[in-house]
Amino acid sequence: LKQIHWDKIDDITQTFWNKFSDKNIEDALFESGVLNDIEVHFRAPEVKVKSFTKKSDTQNNDGPKKVTFLPRELLQHFGINLHSFGSLPEENLVLSILHCDAKIIENVNILEFFTDEHLTEFTPTIIRNFAPYSTDYSAKEIKRSKKDPNELQRFDRIFLELCYNLKSYWSSRSRVLLLTQTYYKDYSDLAKKLEMVDDASKIISNSESLTQVFNIIKTLGNFMNDTNKNAQGFRLETLQRLRFMKDSDNTMTLLHYIEKVIRYHFPQLCGFVDDLKDISKVSRFSIEQLEGDCVEFEKAIQNAIDSTERGNLSDPSIFHPEDKILDVTKPLLEKAKVYMQRIKRKAS
Repeated sequence: LKQIHWDKIDDITQTFWNKFSDKNIEDALFESGVLNDIEVHFRAPEVKVKSFTKKSDTQNNDGPKKVTFLPRELLQHFGINLHSFGSLPEENLVLSILHCDAKIIENVNILEFFTDEHLTEFTPTIIRNFAPYSTDYSAKEIKRSKKDPNELQRFDRIFLELCYNLKSYWSSRSRVLLLTQTYYKDYSDLAKKLEMVDDASKIISNSESLTQVFNIIKTLGNFMNDTNKNAQGFRLETLQRLRFMKDSDNTMTLLHYIEKVIRYHFPQLCGFVDDLKDISKVSRFSIEQLEGDCVEFEKAIQNAIDSTERGNLSDPSIFHPEDKILDVTKPLLEKAKVYMQRIKRKAS
């Protein structure tokens, strides 16, 4: 592509540029097709360099043409997610990822990209093309590649060294590493919602006017029912049904009727609306969904711990010799386990 020569600002901390997210805009440009289009319309012209040597002595200054096997879309995703490391040689970038350097593991977008199914599940074609370049670290004696990996283009080489060569545990590695960087935020979100539900429950149980309104509803309902269908109490789900039951003229629901009864005959109880003003957000929660999210949170952490103790990550002998995944994740998983237990207590 043609190059743009910027008049750069080296320190953007005090400028409006600091508020922008390169990742978001790049994703938007990629999804809209702009990145593909610009490659077509702003391709750099080929420059023909005259050679002053004999034909037999000429060679490509860029060296032999690099080979690529990855789909175009996947190459673009590599470019988007790893763009900030563009100046780093692929061997150095691979080591940075294996060593779990902070600049890698603190970038959640990169960690999410590493869990992409295209980096963990391979087609027969991908396996056939990359197999000759691969190194098997899981064997008792490391089996070196038949072909030179230097023949591969940058992102193919990174894919080979990480996703393909470490395929026996790359998926588990990526999943566990992502969890260690996201569990606290997930915990905070769940804990906040659980506390809001707990506070709402206290507000409801402490509102005398509301409990009396419930008693009026129960009394009216028991009066309408046969004796054998009378209730000593009812679940809150019952209230949803009141708006579907209409009077004989089909002009008023039972909910509207009860509201009218309370407003005209028990005006002193109307204050329950003020008692509940602080729980409007909780009313939009799905308790079933919240319970499911808590279960998934606990399950994800437990699965990650199991992976390191008796799963794909429990045997370092199959790892790349430079892989520091267990050194980094084990202490973090111990902390995650504490928060898992806290959520379990809060949800119970």
